[in-house]
Amino acid sequence: MGLGWQQRTLKDVAEGPFDLWIQAASGGESMLTNMVLKGLEDLLPKNTKWRILVTSGTKQGIDSLIKGRNNLPSDRMFDITVAYFPFDAPYLMEKAFSRFAPKLAVIVETELWPGFLITAKKKDIPILLINGRMSAKSFGSYKYFSTFFHKYGPDKVMAISPADGERFAQIVGPDKVSLINNIKFDRIETQLDPLEHNPIADFLPTNSPFLLFGSIRKQEEQKIVKTIKKNPHRTTQYHHRSLSETYRAGRSLDPIPDKRKNYSYQTLRNLLTTVARLGSRLGYIRRTFRSVCAGQSCFCWWLS
Repeated sequence: MGLGWQQRTLKDVAEGPFDLWIQAASGGESMLTNMVLKGLEDLLPKNTKWRILVTSGTKQGIDSLIKGRNNLPSDRMFDITVAYFPFDAPYLMEKAFSRFAPKLAVIVETELWPGFLITAKKKDIPILLINGRMSAKSFGSYKYFSTFFHKYGPDKVMAISPADGERFAQIVGPDKVSLINNIKFDRIETQLDPLEHNPIADFLPTNSPFLLFGSIRKQEEQKIVKTIKKNPHRTTQYHHRSLSETYRAGRSLDPIPDKRKNYSYQTLRNLLTTVARLGSRLGYIRRTFRSVCAGQSCFCWWLS
């Protein structure tokens, strides 16, 4: 069987003990885990060889964790084992914690499996939840089990916003919750070479702020349009068109009809292309606009 069946059922199991077990649900959480591992390289004492287990529930997550491990220095002071997260059956979690024997378990964002939590509590293994986030929708479900999570939930939750912290506080108890900055922002490169001339200024009129919404999927477009239209006092003019239908490399783009400002899709394309070129120096901008080239949609609003 595929998709890590042997590891999920612990027929192929990594042998502990491990100093740290980090659970990342999927690809996004795995990227955060890789950032944590990179940071640990500078924090852990150099006189000890640390053993770390990182797990995920999806192939995308596993591939990301393996890539992150391979990108770390070969002379790092810790060994990293990558494996699929076991199925959350009680007997499997008992076996997993017995084999892995972690000194600390870390959950990335929100991954509250009851079997995992109960077994960790029984074996007196502390659980830390980092970069914690909980949507209002998820909170609506978790709140019905707050008694359980007060007893078996993470020993410490580090939430990324006051709203997330308040929701976690109602689920696991306020004494267990604190706030941290979102780890995702640590990926942004802040040390940048200053530009003598910013080419973006050539495409935008002076004193015309704008918002660019990227990576917008087709089924989300109308919801966003309705939201903008409900706030006409915030925008005196607004343009919308799905770039997934018209933005292609080398293709001429039809102009946007505008009685007051002569913006065109050729201008927009030039702007996006310029920013994409800047992405070689601004990694976070490149990632933002990569979705355009992948055929997803993009919205632009010019606010006068």
